[in-house]
Amino acid sequence: MKRFCTLLFSSLCFLAIIALPSPTYAQTNAAGIGIRLTEVSSSLATDPRAKLYLIDRVSPGTTFRRNIEISNDTDSTYVVNCYSAAATINNGVFTGSVGDTQNDLTSWIRVGESQVHLRAHKSQTVEVTFSIPKAAESGERYGVIWAETRSNDNGSGIATINRVGIRVYLSVGTGSAPISSFKITSMTPSRDSLGNPHLSAEVENTGERALDISGSLVLSSDATGMHAGPYAATLGTTLAIGQREPVEVNLPISLPKGPWVATLSLESGLTKETAVTEIEFPDSGTGPQVATKADSGFAYVWVLALGLLLLVVASFLWFIPPSSRFRIKFSKRR
Repeated sequence: MKRFCTLLFSSLCFLAIIALPSPTYAQTNAAGIGIRLTEVSSSLATDPRAKLYLIDRVSPGTTFRRNIEISNDTDSTYVVNCYSAAATINNGVFTGSVGDTQNDLTSWIRVGESQVHLRAHKSQTVEVTFSIPKAAESGERYGVIWAETRSNDNGSGIATINRVGIRVYLSVGTGSAPISSFKITSMTPSRDSLGNPHLSAEVENTGERALDISGSLVLSSDATGMHAGPYAATLGTTLAIGQREPVEVNLPISLPKGPWVATLSLESGLTKETAVTEIEFPDSGTGPQVATKADSGFAYVWVLALGLLLLVVASFLWFIPPSSRFRIKFSKRR
């Protein structure tokens, strides 16, 4: 029995996924002023996007608070203006409005301190309160919490403005949380005027939340046995609900033209998709658009997990003495 317990413990450790706390990440502007979330909603504790952006799902009539930290990494004292502004997602880009442009989301936001005086290498926590009206319509809204500095114009009448912000993705509604999903529909190889190969993948948001796409491309050739990558996808592609935009991957000029089996793995937070197709880079210009198919690699994970489970069950039966095993008795009918 002791050997069985040891084997069972090892198998469970192999299958377990351990989630460790991760710090939130600061974003810093050109002037050296940074901003970051200091807390994450408990329901999103394992979502990496929630460590960067304020992503919440709430019911109408809800009031909640989040703390952000404003930091000064310079040797000077700064006056930092803190406020919320509207944001939009178009052509794969999340854009926070300049100044204090408003929408219905920003009318629900109150920044605790509109102006923060920060000495050199100091930071300060600011509380942001969200008060959602009971009559608020269901849907996802976008905004940004800005930390802004303005330089002295020195009599020229021209001031330099630097902003750094935290994106806000707020979903309002009742019932189950909206799903996040997307699909990679096609890949298009090309080559720029300098001869550098390039891959553009068409991605469609098929879910009910906005997405921030990241990921990487791996190339392989069964004919030559060559492997190349992973090559990181260009960051910055954001898709609102129902939008379809290209995700770009830049490749080195030394890469052979192929043909290659292209495996593109993309993710947005905890939502992940992998697509595979065969491509060949043209000598110049843009090659044909090639449809993709979903990678079935996840099936191997389940096969492995099932195999380990069967191993545990078999080990359990092996270590039980024969006298203790279940016996089936048959009785003769009279």
